[in-house]
Amino acid sequence: MVQKYNKDTEQKILAVGNELFMEQGYYATSTRQIAKAAGITQPNLYHYFKDKETLYVAVIEKLLTEVGEDLSGILQQHLDFQQSLEAMANYLMTTHYFDLNRMLQDLAKYITPVTRYQIFSLWKENYRQPFEDLFQRYGHEMRSQISPELAARHFFFVLSPYITQKEQAIDEGLSSQTIVDLFLHGIIES
Repeated sequence: MVQKYNKDTEQKILAVGNELFMEQGYYATSTRQIAKAAGITQPNLYHYFKDKETLYVAVIEKLLTEVGEDLSGILQQHLDFQQSLEAMANYLMTTHYFDLNRMLQDLAKYITPVTRYQIFSLWKENYRQPFEDLFQRYGHEMRSQISPELAARHFFFVLSPYITQKEQAIDEGLSSQTIVDLFLHGIIES
């Protein structure tokens, strides 16, 4: 029996896959679970995505593309340096609840190296590049030995514990403004 392609079904699979992968992780999520939650059969799911890893990549790609567009949109608002960084950090902290540590472990343990590289490239292009662009734009305000790439990498190191599932947040009382202020100005009075 030939299955007809349906864009709504594909979007439903991606939405359910996103929810389950982000909630349970890659390993703990099965295509059977996703199909059931999407209201389709597992063979029908395979009509859209050939295997779990292909579906995972599609879910991550959709998520990362949306994030990249939203972060770039914040950059287009022409806020000042600190306001832009705060708005971008706040967006990630309040919009994307997932367990970043579990995601990184899943990538290291269960995803093929080729797919890992593909996901890292997508992450770099959509998550980190807008921050590099911001640091490039305001590079004249940064120390000369700090590149936009280094600044973006370090900022993600600082921010990553706060980009997590709401229930697991390290410190919900720490605002994006406080994180950015500490990142930019440190803790020592000048």
